[in-house]
Amino acid sequence: MMMIEKLLANPRRLFIIDAMGALVTCSVQVIILLLPVKYFEIPEGILKSLISVALAFFIYSISCYFFAGDKWKLLLRVIATLNIIYCSYTVGIIFYFAEQLTMIAKWYFWSEVLIILTMAFVELKATVFKSHNAA
Repeated sequence: MMMIEKLLANPRRLFIIDAMGALVTCSVQVIILLLPVKYFEIPEGILKSLISVALAFFIYSISCYFFAGDKWKLLLRVIATLNIIYCSYTVGIIFYFAEQLTMIAKWYFWSEVLIILTMAFVELKATVFKSHNAA
């Protein structure tokens, strides 16, 4: 069975994966915040807003993992939608600060967008997947 099919067979796992991804994002961005500005050249306020959102997504997803119950489909759609909005915001930041951001920053943010959008797609797919027996 492919990895995505395994996740779709137990969609509740997606909440814990999403939570861990948000925690990694938050941690990496805190490290970026502590680095000298010359490595990323992103305004501190923007970075702090991204950290805050990642932390909120972590709390949401970990809470859903433990308490979603029968409402897991709705709650998974919510986090998938929020992830897509977060990616849209991040892409906006990349373009708005394109002249200012370093190549490392652009690489990091584009990689993050790709990973998060992939996760959002899997989350949305799980909400329509026929086999929810393990959820």
